[in-house]
Amino acid sequence: GGSLFETFSQELPNGFSGLVTSTPHFNLICPYASRFAFETWIVPKTLKTHFDHSSDSELEDLGDLSRRLLLALEEILGSHDFNFVIQTPPFKTGTQAGYTWSLRVYPRLAHLAGFELATNMYINPVFPEQAVEHLRKRLDT
Repeated sequence: GGSLFETFSQELPNGFSGLVTSTPHFNLICPYASRFAFETWIVPKTLKTHFDHSSDSELEDLGDLSRRLLLALEEILGSHDFNFVIQTPPFKTGTQAGYTWSLRVYPRLAHLAGFELATNMYINPVFPEQAVEHLRKRLDT
């Protein structure tokens, strides 16, 4: 078995593939059962526990892919706010097998309401399959 991030980049048994596009160093994915519309993750192809272990060429690639993603999202969604989260394991734990950092982008299209706050469940009005299709059209040109 591979890591969760490798699984998200492959086709699942139901036929869903969250992989939007790839660069030399990264996969851009829309996770299956995402919490938010057009939630995207930029995941290194080489497992690296922490962001600060990235090389200069990886960071340049990340910057270019992030820019392309934001332009595509703006074309699809119009002007909205975004949250960027660099997700890593706790620094005190050191390297964890099968875990890599990721840059997660959350377009702020809707506000959390009572249901989400009370149940810790989320209502996502856009299927990840639809988000992948829209993003692929704009990023693979």
